[in-house]
Amino acid sequence: MTKESACDIIIAGDFKIFGMLLTILNKEKTTAKYLADRYMISPRTVYRYLDILNLNGVPIMTKSGKNGGIYILNSFKLNNLYFSI
Repeated sequence: MTKESACDIIIAGDFKIFGMLLTILNKEKTTAKYLADRYMISPRTVYRYLDILNLNGVPIMTKSGKNGGIYILNSFKLNNLYFSI
């Protein structure tokens, strides 16, 4: 058995959105296909989750084309508001 990071664990239910946020933060750039495969959801659901993150203040950026992908602006910092109950 290989050692897995917190982002490698398949996250169920609504926690997939938070898992996607952590994955995007840990990678310089990723793709909707990568996120869909990793969290076992459709690419359409990936974009819906990205919209939810964006509406909640996460500066999600997308770039199309050969060198495109999904990324978060470097100025973004995860604050305590995301961890309150």
